[in-house]
Amino acid sequence: MGDRELMRRGAITFLDVIGWKRIWQRMDDAVERLERLDKFAEAIGESIQKGRFQRLSQQGLEPKIQGLSDTIAIITMSENPLHVLELHAEIAAMLIVDSIIAGIPLRGATAYGQFHLTENNYILVGPAVDDVGDWFESFRMIGVIHAPSADEELNKGSFKRPHLLVDYPIPTKSAAPIKAHSVNWPHRWQLSQKRREDLNRLLLDMEGQAQEQDKLIYQNTIAFYDHVLCRSSR
Repeated sequence: MGDRELMRRGAITFLDVIGWKRIWQRMDDAVERLERLDKFAEAIGESIQKGRFQRLSQQGLEPKIQGLSDTIAIITMSENPLHVLELHAEIAAMLIVDSIIAGIPLRGATAYGQFHLTENNYILVGPAVDDVGDWFESFRMIGVIHAPSADEELNKGSFKRPHLLVDYPIPTKSAAPIKAHSVNWPHRWQLSQKRREDLNRLLLDMEGQAQEQDKLIYQNTIAFYDHVLCRSSR
């Protein structure tokens, strides 16, 4: 049977550590921090599968969450795009907040569509993989955005928990900002009893250690945070 016949529909999220290159020069315990983040990510997936997150577990979705070097992948098979995109937004928000606190911030994207995951969970192939691969490192801020395939599905139906996503002009590396949905991690930041001052302090510290071409990422991130909270306070 060929790869096309083996493909199923679902969501894929890739998250990459920003500035991982030469991080060993700036941070003595970078690997230890990333290992803790990977374990936190895997624990989220296991908790959902075991029913510990009642609302998410009731949807019957079983996300696979695994790390490879500085990349975390979230993979969930589902024929219901709205439910699975909600799940990925919720998981991504948790990971973004935890990564900022850990000092190894994540950037990524979510796609929805057809793909094939091999039995050993090592190889992914298909249109959804191509889509997320095109977008997960294309923009200049901390967070997770929707690739076109995910936004296309979102626009077809009614998202039951709209606070999980924000429509925002995403700052890109090489062109004008693009309009796309972004995961509303600032909402999760507030739920974790963190303040804007805490975020700003962490971002300024990261900016101070960043390479020159990456400094704008942290300025864009605080601008996104302020936009989201200003919108939610209206």
